[in-house]
Amino acid sequence: MNYDTSNGLFRRDNRLSIVITFSKKMAHPSAFKFAAELIIGECGEAEFRRKYITHFGIDPVVTSKVWDLIKPVISHKTKPSHLLWALLLLKTYNSEEILSSLVGRTPKTFRKHAWYIIESISKQAKEVVSREITLISYN
Repeated sequence: MNYDTSNGLFRRDNRLSIVITFSKKMAHPSAFKFAAELIIGECGEAEFRRKYITHFGIDPVVTSKVWDLIKPVISHKTKPSHLLWALLLLKTYNSEEILSSLVGRTPKTFRKHAWYIIESISKQAKEVVSREITLISYN
């Protein structure tokens, strides 16, 4: 891959692609799709959705909603890929050695960012976990 994001473009496998800028003000599923392709590879739309859910446990739309939920409590340096790392860890609960090699980072970097996101999600637990209980009575 040859990245030159100064003009918003990069080359990957001799194809010119557009860099998706990601704002903390608005999460768009395509930002997570782009970040996930770096982990799971490029494929057709149906296969990509299946692989995405297999790796991360949720689809890109739900991922963007989680991002919107945690953005008030995360650092401005946090990237969408860090959320994917956390979801990958939570979904597979594999060793940090294996997961860090999958995302192309050191175990220390992977651990730092993945657990930071997991802690940020837990800070928003009241928003994530519904406390409503429905009682069903059978007569």
